[in-house]
Amino acid sequence: MTDQGASSQPSRITLLSVLEQYSQAKSHRPDTVHHYFTQVKRLEKDTGIRFLDQISFDLLLDWRRQIIDRSSPTNWNNYHRHMRALLNYCVEQGLIPENPLTKIKQSNRANTRRERCSIDDLQQCINFLENEIGDPELSTFTMNMLLVVYFTGIRRSQLVGLVWSDINFDDDTILLRKMHSKTAHQWTIPMHPDLRPPLSLMKSDIRQKVGQAFSEDDQVFLIQRYSNKFAGERMKPMQVTGIFQRLARKTKTRIGLHSIRHLVATQLANQFSRNPHSAHSSLVHIRDLLGHGDIKTTVGYIETDMSTQRQLIEGLNNISFKGKPHRSDTHRSDP
Repeated sequence: MTDQGASSQPSRITLLSVLEQYSQAKSHRPDTVHHYFTQVKRLEKDTGIRFLDQISFDLLLDWRRQIIDRSSPTNWNNYHRHMRALLNYCVEQGLIPENPLTKIKQSNRANTRRERCSIDDLQQCINFLENEIGDPELSTFTMNMLLVVYFTGIRRSQLVGLVWSDINFDDDTILLRKMHSKTAHQWTIPMHPDLRPPLSLMKSDIRQKVGQAFSEDDQVFLIQRYSNKFAGERMKPMQVTGIFQRLARKTKTRIGLHSIRHLVATQLANQFSRNPHSAHSSLVHIRDLLGHGDIKTTVGYIETDMSTQRQLIEGLNNISFKGKPHRSDTHRSDP
């Protein structure tokens, strides 16, 4: 005999089970799934919410206060953006009647501009790595990684996703695979002439080092070949982040993989500033090179500087005018 009361009781849905459904529906990459997972676990830890039916406006509002007090408005906006997307999915699936995060806004006190990396920062890091004598192999590895990021503008997931067969030394191109793309598409970019020599030498050195074990499917950047301090058989995106953070501390620069992407976008855009007729087409090319899904994202990557603004201002059409500048005080003499 069955328990009618128990059988009619609906099962409670956990946030983690919803996240699993959502990630499958959106075909999220593993690192995106991990990012959402850490945010859901943070919500659980801060609020005690484990089940979907526990979510309320008041609890989320209190969570907002905790995040801002503990870290920053920018961090809250990151949580808000991802959790709002997850709860929107729940509304679409009929799991909840409404998304309470639509009534809780992002913070307008957030610093939406990332700290900018400059060419001087990049050059200082290269000089440091070229003169590092403690572990020359590891320094060369780090510098090659730095050069690839600068001359391609690729993301960290694409950097660790590169295998040797993706680098075509015959036609000087680099294949960026769909599986490592944030926008879930695949494309090929040209290889900068200055990248060919260090990558070619790196490949030759690895062949000599591993011998018959070498494969064209091997990761190009595998830190475990050069240091036993790194765990795992494959290099992971977070290990790339750690390397850049340590390099920034040692050199006292603002170097960072994502900030280099902003620097690349800015430099590419500034190349076209002298030719206003090609402005739109140049943005399209930059968007495609960086792999953005929306050209608005590309525009947000481009920083302005005084010298470029001065060139634009000085490029305005000359106009003729007569007389001296107007003075409100006609009795006041020039100094």
